[in-house]
Amino acid sequence: MKTVIQERSKRKKLLEVEWNIKGQPIGSNASRFNSHIGVITRHDASINIEDWRHESNAQAIWNVDETHKHYVLGKAGIALNKFRYRLTKRVRNGCFDHPPKLYADLIDQEEWDEFVARVTTTLFLEISAANRERALQADCPSRISRKGYAKLEQEIILETKSEEVSLPRHTLYRKARLDKTGNTNNEKAREKISQIVGLI
Repeated sequence: MKTVIQERSKRKKLLEVEWNIKGQPIGSNASRFNSHIGVITRHDASINIEDWRHESNAQAIWNVDETHKHYVLGKAGIALNKFRYRLTKRVRNGCFDHPPKLYADLIDQEEWDEFVARVTTTLFLEISAANRERALQADCPSRISRKGYAKLEQEIILETKSEEVSLPRHTLYRKARLDKTGNTNNEKAREKISQIVGLI
């Protein structure tokens, strides 16, 4: 399946985006499409909205057909959380008087003050600490970084010249935790991969 996005440039170039059967963008423009979602999110979604998907202006922000709406809203939520995380780190480093100059055209002083007040409450700090602790306990992290599983799946299909359009989850799990030589130095990951292979 293919769709079209408009590149933010003087030429207003339209970029074609391919989708796999799981509803994930693939192909040469997939990364650019995801970046495009992030740009729109930072520009149009307030950093103080708790759950912008249920806001009355959500439809005005996102003009997306139902086929890809779930994916786009999910990616936008992730992009907004990452953006707020970067802003929160600035606050923790003592930069809380004014919004970052880089985003001065996106965040006004009133919005920034409200954000600072929220991320410095005791409840917010406790939740953040719990989330950081949970992240540290991840014993089998993947090695695919920003590539994502959709692109990894596409690479495997192309490399193996497979006629399949979708791969089993255990195949992707295993591949995502191996280095370029096909090995891993993570003992926990090695154990889980062995367990998976034994169940196949």
